[in-house]
Amino acid sequence: MTDLITPSFFSDPQAGVILLVSWLVKGLLVLAAAGIITWALRRSAAASRHLVWTLGIAALLLLPFLPQVLPVWSIPVLPAESVRAPVPQANAPVAPLPTMEEPVEGFVPVEPVAPVVTEPQQEETSAAVPVATQSVPTWSVTTMLTRWAQSFHWTTWILMIWLGVALAILARLAVAHIGVGRMVRRARLIDDEAWHDLADIAAAEMGVANFVRLRWSPWSSVPLTVGIIRPVILLPLEAQQWSTERRKVVLRHEMAHIKRRDCLTQLLAQLTCAFHWFNPLAWVASNQLLIERERACDDLVLQAGTRASAYAETLLETAQSLRSVEWSSPAALAMARRSQLEGRLLAILDDNKRDYSFSWKRAAATAGLFGVLILPLAAMQPAPLEGEGGYAVASVAPADTDRVAMGRSQAPLPPLPSVPPTPPMHVIPGFDMPDVHVPPVIVDVPDFDHDFDFDHDFDFDFDHDFDIDVDPDVDPMVHVDPVVAPHVQFETIFGDEALSDSLTLDQIIRLRRYGVTPAFMQGLRDLGYTDLTLNEVASLAKYDVRPEYIRRLQDAGFTDLSVEALINYGRYDLDPSLMQALRENGYGNASMSELISLARYDVDTAYIQELNNEGLTNLSLNDLAQAGRYDLDAQTIAAVRDLGYTNLGINDYLQLARYDVDAQEIRGLYELGYTSLTVTDLINLSRYDVDAREIAALQELGYRDLSTEALINLSRYDVDTEEIAALNRIGYTNLSTEALVNLSRYDVDADQIAALQELGYTNLSTEALINLSRYDVNPAAIRALNEQGYTNLSTEDLIKLSRYDVEPETIEALAELGYAQMSVDALINLSRFDVDARFVREMQGAGLGQLSIEDLINLSRYDVDAAYVRDLRDAGLENLSVERVIDLSKHDIDGDYIREMRGATDDN
Repeated sequence: MTDLITPSFFSDPQAGVILLVSWLVKGLLVLAAAGIITWALRRSAAASRHLVWTLGIAALLLLPFLPQVLPVWSIPVLPAESVRAPVPQANAPVAPLPTMEEPVEGFVPVEPVAPVVTEPQQEETSAAVPVATQSVPTWSVTTMLTRWAQSFHWTTWILMIWLGVALAILARLAVAHIGVGRMVRRARLIDDEAWHDLADIAAAEMGVANFVRLRWSPWSSVPLTVGIIRPVILLPLEAQQWSTERRKVVLRHEMAHIKRRDCLTQLLAQLTCAFHWFNPLAWVASNQLLIERERACDDLVLQAGTRASAYAETLLETAQSLRSVEWSSPAALAMARRSQLEGRLLAILDDNKRDYSFSWKRAAATAGLFGVLILPLAAMQPAPLEGEGGYAVASVAPADTDRVAMGRSQAPLPPLPSVPPTPPMHVIPGFDMPDVHVPPVIVDVPDFDHDFDFDHDFDFDFDHDFDIDVDPDVDPMVHVDPVVAPHVQFETIFGDEALSDSLTLDQIIRLRRYGVTPAFMQGLRDLGYTDLTLNEVASLAKYDVRPEYIRRLQDAGFTDLSVEALINYGRYDLDPSLMQALRENGYGNASMSELISLARYDVDTAYIQELNNEGLTNLSLNDLAQAGRYDLDAQTIAAVRDLGYTNLGINDYLQLARYDVDAQEIRGLYELGYTSLTVTDLINLSRYDVDAREIAALQELGYRDLSTEALINLSRYDVDTEEIAALNRIGYTNLSTEALVNLSRYDVDADQIAALQELGYTNLSTEALINLSRYDVNPAAIRALNEQGYTNLSTEDLIKLSRYDVEPETIEALAELGYAQMSVDALINLSRFDVDARFVREMQGAGLGQLSIEDLINLSRYDVDAAYVRDLRDAGLENLSVERVIDLSKHDIDGDYIREMRGATDDN
C-alpha cells in the first residue's frame, strides 16, 4: 500500500481509510515531538520555536510523498485478510455449487419452481419456446439514489467526508487569495518619497534586498503584508497622519515579515490544515506558528533599536483601529490582532526576556533531529499480521485471476496440480451448471534475500552526533519450504524461552551463525550466568563476550555485571586494563556511558598519561572523551605553548582542536603579523575558513593589517582574492572591505560591472552599483530599454522604472497603441495607477478613442473601466467627455440608474 493519494485511494476505500489513520498517527507523533522541543526552547528566541513548528508543519506535508523514495518498513498491525477466490472473467467456466450432502454455512436451499411458459404468439410457429418470466423493476430517481447510496461502504463515506472538508478549506483559501489579490491591484501606489525613504531604511535594517512596494488601501484598517515572490505592504489611509516614529516601527515590522518569508510559512500551514483537518494537533501547530511568527518579528524590531515602550504603544494603537480583516487572514499578514495582543505586549515589555539571538547551528541540529524522526515514520507502512507458518495471508486480486497480490508486487502462480473430480451435486432447477472444478488458490511467497541485514537496534549516542551502525543485529528470515518442514516456525528475533534440549531449526542456525558452541554455553554457566535466554546468548557471542573476557573483567574488580552491561562492554571493546587503570587514578565511579565514550574515542591509559605530562591533570571523563574525539595530542599542546599560549585550559585546547587550529596554522598567522590573537580570534578565523594562505593573498593585493572582523566578513560574504583581482582589472581598486562586502552581498560582481561599462555606465560608485542590483536593474533589462529607444538613462531613472514595475514589454505594447517615446515620468505615472496596454485597449474599444496620458490616469484613479463606459453608452449617453464620465462615476451613476430615472420621468 502506498502512502500517496492515487486513483486506488478511492477505488479501495478500506486502504484509503487506513492511509488516513496512518497520516493521523504519524502527524500526532511529529507534532507532539515539535511541542516537546518548543517547550524545551521556551527560554530561547521566538524564531527558534517558529522554526520547530515550521518543520513540523512541513513534515506533515512531506509524509505522504516520502514513501515514494524511501524503502518500505512494513509494520504488521492490520488484521490478516482472508484468501478470496478470483472472480471469474467473462466466458470463464463457472464453479460448481456445493452439494447438499456438504451444506455450506449461510446457504439456503431453494425450492424447485416450474417455469412459466407463454403461449405462442403466431400460428406459424412450429413449437412453443418456454420463456422464464422476470419481474420488471420500477425505476425512479429515488430508487436509483437509494441503491447508489446503499452500494457505498462506510469507508467510502469517510473518504468523501475527508475530501469534502479539504476542498471546502482549500476553496476558502482560494477565495481569500483572490480577494486580497484584487485588493492589491485596486490599491493606489504611494508616491510620497518620505515613505519610500523610510521603507528603504527599514529594509536595510532588516536585511531585505529586494524592492518592496507600498500601496494605500482603503479596505484595510491595519498594515498588511502580501505576497511571497513580489511582496507588497498595504497601508491604511489613516497612515498618512502617522508620526515619523510610528511609520518607522510599522515598516520595520512588515519588513521583518518579508525577511522571514512568513507569507510562505503561513501558506504551508494552511495547506497542511486543509489536508490534515482531522488532526487536532495540526490546528494547534498552525496557531502556535502564528503566535511565534509575530513574536519573532517583534524580536527583530526590538533588535533594530526600537524602544520597547514605543513599539508596544504602536501595537496597541494598531489593534484599537482594527475593524475587520478576518476574511483576508489566510492570504495576508496583519500587524496586530486583538486575540494575540496581550501575550505580545507582555513579551515586549518583559525586561527579563531579552534573548533575541537565533542560532543557525541550533537550527541545523533541530532540522537534523526532525529528519531522524520523520524518515523512519515515513518509511513505516501498516501491513497485515502474519498467519500460520509466518506467512502473511494474501488476497487474490479479483481483476486478474492469473496473478496473486503479495505486498507491493505480483508474482505468477505456479502450475496448477491435478485435482480429483468433484462429487455430483444437486442443482437448483432452472439453472444449467457445467461440470467444472475449481483449483485451490496457491499463494506464491516471494523469496527473500538472505544476505541483507538491517540493524534495528538504536544505540544510545553519548556525544549527540549521528552514527550509523552497520553491524547487523537481526538475522534474515530463514526460508524453509512449508511442504518439507511444516512444523518449523519462522521468527524474526530470538524468543524469550530458556535454553532447552528442543531447539527449532531457526534457533540452531542463529546460534551457529554467532559461533555459539556447547563449550561457550558451559563457560557462561560456570561463571554464574545460568538463566540466559537465546537472545542474550546470541548477543553475547555476537559482541565477542567470551568467558575469558568476563573473567578478565572479574579480575579487574568488575563482578556481578548484568548481561546488558556485558553486551555493552563487548560491543565497544572495553579493555579491562583501562577500567582498572581508571579506578587506580581516581575514576572509580565511571558510569557505563562514560566508559563507552572513552573506548569509542580510543582514550587509553597511555593517552591519559600524555595529557598529564603536559600539565592537563585531574580532567573529567567527559573532558578526556572530548579530547580523544577531537584528536588533541600532546605535540599540539606543546607547540601551542611554545607560541606563547601558556595559560590555556582544557576547554581552550578542545575548542582549538575542534576547529582544526593547529600549531602550524598559528605559526603562519604569526609570520603575517597576527601575533596577539586570542583563542576566540583563532577559532573564529578557522570557522569561516580564513587561513594564513588566504590572508597572504589579500596582503599581496594591498589589504594589510586587516582586523579579524574584516577578514571574517570578507570570507562570510564570499569575497575572495580572485574577485578582488577581477574588480581591480576593471578599475575598482583600493575598495574598502566594507564596500567589497556590500557588493558581494547584493550580488554585484566584476562580470556585471563590466557588462554595465559596455552599455556606457562607467565610473559608477559602489553605492550606485548596489542600488541598481537591489532594484533588479541588470544589463539585460537596460538592453531591452535601449531597444525601445530609451538610451542613456540615468541610474536614478533606471531604478524608478524598475521600482514601479515599468517593464520593456509594457513600453512596447503601449507604443503599438500610439503611446510611443513617452517620458520616464509619464511611464512611471501610468504604472503607478495601473494603466497598462490592456487598459488602454479596452478604453479604445469602449469608444473613448485616443486619450491623453492624464485622462487615462484619471479614469484608472477613479475606478472607471471599459464595462462602465459601455454601460453608459447603452443607456444613451454617447460622446461623453472623460471629465463627465469621471463625474458620473464619483456619484455612483450607472446605466441602470439612468434608465430607471428616464422611465420614471416618462411615466409622469
